[in-house]
Amino acid sequence: MLLLQRQLTAAGIPQAEAPVCVQDLASYQGMILCNSHGWAPVTRVDDRIIPQDEYFTGIIAAAFDRCRWDEI
Repeated sequence: MLLLQRQLTAAGIPQAEAPVCVQDLASYQGMILCNSHGWAPVTRVDDRIIPQDEYFTGIIAAAFDRCRWDEI
């Protein structure tokens, strides 16, 4: 997440960290999960559909692709 946050900041993309409330999910234009293996869009939380905006996921994909990885 830190690598992704750095790339988004460098690209001038604003970010925020805040608790997610179930009643607010309908107002989201997209949601992702990420870890050391990559990222994935969240399309559903319980019975609520999370819309996926192609522009949003495109920004995330481009930022993730710019991350530098250390060889292990």
